[in-house]
Amino acid sequence: MYAPELLFAHLCNLSPKIGAISLRALKKYFGSFERAWSAGDTAYSSCGLGDAAQESLKEIRARVSIEKEQEKLTRLRLWLMDESHEHYPPLLREIAQPPALLYGRGDSRALINAPIVSVVGTRRPTRYGIEATRTLIRDCAASNIIIVSGLATGVDATAHEAALAGGLTTIAVLGSGIDEDSIFPSHNIGLARRIIAAHGAIISEFPPGTPGLKHHFPQRNRIVAGMASGVVVVEARERSGALITARIAIDENRDVFVVPGSIFSPTSVGPNLLLREGASPVQSGRDILNALGIEYGNAHEAPLATLDAESQSILAYLSEPLSTDELALRAHIAMPLLISRLSSLELKGLVMCTESGMYARPTPMS
Repeated sequence: MYAPELLFAHLCNLSPKIGAISLRALKKYFGSFERAWSAGDTAYSSCGLGDAAQESLKEIRARVSIEKEQEKLTRLRLWLMDESHEHYPPLLREIAQPPALLYGRGDSRALINAPIVSVVGTRRPTRYGIEATRTLIRDCAASNIIIVSGLATGVDATAHEAALAGGLTTIAVLGSGIDEDSIFPSHNIGLARRIIAAHGAIISEFPPGTPGLKHHFPQRNRIVAGMASGVVVVEARERSGALITARIAIDENRDVFVVPGSIFSPTSVGPNLLLREGASPVQSGRDILNALGIEYGNAHEAPLATLDAESQSILAYLSEPLSTDELALRAHIAMPLLISRLSSLELKGLVMCTESGMYARPTPMS
């Protein structure tokens, strides 16, 4: 069951021309979203809405009903919250333009349960970027933090996957609706389901049915930056959404951390620019946790203790880089089972595939 005021806020938010600023203008002028929804068409010109927003809101009022929208939200198993909700991220309230309304699936308590660190980066990371993301998050796995990212291909998806593998709660912030017909990119629907199943959450300020349009993502990025204590940039090109997120974080007085990269790599241009602007370089998860005043835990013992016999045998032989053929021979493991276990260990950040195709234990970044 949804509070009437939230339902009327949702009805107003169905207009693609109405955003957080316009929603607040409606609430301030009319006193409630219910009165705003019920107002006569001529009243909208008095509250500061532009012509396009007025016409869009009138069109929405003419074709939708609160009963059908409530039924749809219930069927999709979405929750709604505004800034007054006890689970609204406290740091998000502090930004210049906090979302007036958030839609979510999963556990809403994830938004407030622990310190939040956002991890962002390119959609086309190098092997170094992937391993750096996994290493940083694996280092943090025994320290009670929540990992936020944007569910995009590349560093975002790697961050969510690494958090899940390490037993950390993770939250995905979308630039689309959070119903499965709208999730962008659609190939990460399975990842979204796993985040929800692991007591994380997927959230958006866009109503269900909203596609992932280009101009939505800078809006999404302010939420990724705003709800976190710190933002980690792994790899990013000179003009990228990750850099936008980092600069929003700087403007909102959040800590910004970057993984230093090669001067010859296009995906390191963004982090290296941020370093020149005063961002903090990080070489391990401990660097991030120490800077944020979060207690550092032992992130390696627990995952190792839960591994099956084949996985532990593989790790025992990887004191040096080995090919899959050599590893199968030494560990006496059939190739199909070996590939399966290596994939699982790689996802957990316990092994890495080198540029030459050899497998090895990851080493701390230097």
